[in-house]
Amino acid sequence: MSPNKKPLDDSMTLGKTPSFVKSIFKIQVWLFFIIPVFALFLPWQQNITALGKVTAFAPFERVQTIDAPIQGVISQWHVQEASIVKAGDLLLEMRDIDPKFKNRIESQRDNLSSRLQAKKDELKSYQMQQKNLR
Repeated sequence: MSPNKKPLDDSMTLGKTPSFVKSIFKIQVWLFFIIPVFALFLPWQQNITALGKVTAFAPFERVQTIDAPIQGVISQWHVQEASIVKAGDLLLEMRDIDPKFKNRIESQRDNLSSRLQAKKDELKSYQMQQKNLR
């Protein structure tokens, strides 16, 4: 040990933070403040589910969906982009995906009407039995 150095100076030299740790810490501090500020300017999209009016501020950037009771393909549009519509206005015509849908619905209707007629006949027979029992 040199006569000019004290033991305290040696321990302070050994306990110093290395320069690469200091530079890594500085980078982390800068990133901690810069990334949130940078993220404020990134584009982001908001989604919400609600009932009411649909307003698209940038309709070319966002696809708007309209729910329908049946699935199908749009066959004709009756409105254009930025048209003003009122409640009850026809927006579009849809063509069903299933070409046999109409036939299937008609057969279900015919089946139900025949079942209804059968029940009416059954009711008449019960009424006649009730009338005969008196």
